[in-house]
Amino acid sequence: MNQSHRKTFKAPYNHIYLKSMKKHTIIYTLLSILLSCQTNNIDTINEDAFKDEITLKISSVKTSEILNVDDFFVKDSLVIVRNNREDSLFMIYALPDFKCLKAFGKKGKGPHEYILPRIIDKPFSKEMFIADFALKKISKFNVNIPEEDMMTLDYSGYLPQSIYYSLDSFFIFDTNQQEVKLHKMKEDGTSIVLHDFENLKKKYTHSNVYFGFMGINDSLKRIVYAYQYLRRFDILDYNGNVLKQIKIMPYSNPKLHEDRIDTKNSMNYYLGVRTTTKSFFLYYVGHTGKDLTNNLNVTTYIEEYDWNGKPLKRYKLNRFIWGFDFLPDQNSEKNKFIGLDQSLPNPFVILTTDFVSEVNINLTSP
Repeated sequence: MNQSHRKTFKAPYNHIYLKSMKKHTIIYTLLSILLSCQTNNIDTINEDAFKDEITLKISSVKTSEILNVDDFFVKDSLVIVRNNREDSLFMIYALPDFKCLKAFGKKGKGPHEYILPRIIDKPFSKEMFIADFALKKISKFNVNIPEEDMMTLDYSGYLPQSIYYSLDSFFIFDTNQQEVKLHKMKEDGTSIVLHDFENLKKKYTHSNVYFGFMGINDSLKRIVYAYQYLRRFDILDYNGNVLKQIKIMPYSNPKLHEDRIDTKNSMNYYLGVRTTTKSFFLYYVGHTGKDLTNNLNVTTYIEEYDWNGKPLKRYKLNRFIWGFDFLPDQNSEKNKFIGLDQSLPNPFVILTTDFVSEVNINLTSP
């Protein structure tokens, strides 16, 4: 009786239990696949999606000043320049006539001296930062009266590839072999990791795969990160969550040499980012490092996207420039850019959609 009763009771119980487990397993599997698709899904955009391709005209800014520009940005009606010159590491020029207002900074370890400086804009203010990670300091300046207001820097990362300031924090992308991370550091020095590129680390073993350029949007609290060698970009929020990953077709995987990218023979892709509240602009070149070095009929582009990753406009330039920013022009709805052509004795050039004669300006040191 007891054994018979046990058999009749156990059979339906196991049947219901197994059926329930099978149902939950299927649901769990489907949810895992769905979450995996959401986190690993990469949208693709064909280059034909750029309906407007606008050819840019180039004109040079002639100066008497010897410039060896490493980096620059436009702030209101000023151009802030970081030089590779030991006597004048930084210069501030006024637009539109490019009058030099101030030159300061020297190589060294004392006051107003730097070893490996980076210039950083502080949006919506008259201030800028100069960060020197070799000396562990950040200096804050008023661009009208460049007097140093130094802060100490307690940052455990490495020399940054890109650094931007937003609200009360610095957004820093740095890399040293496999320690490739996107950090958020407050002015008091406290730092957290926003993004560690873990998925790419599983695919590529060397950190130069993750090299790239970053831009931010304070109003939307978003970050765009464009990979130099991968022909793709990511859109993240200020907490490091990846909102969208976009790959541009046709897509070509980089050539690898001893587990690292062969930068001379691979195609170079994104080489700079600039942002506005409505869109971001990615500077793109589809040539090998050898082509860039030899300047062999290189065609480069400035591609405009909205902050959802939708392509808007594409500007074409039949030569290579290194770096660009917007030039303010209240009298025109057309975009005007300022760029660097390091092959010229005077590297600053103006990029417009209309022909402009050469800008003849006599710049002298203050």
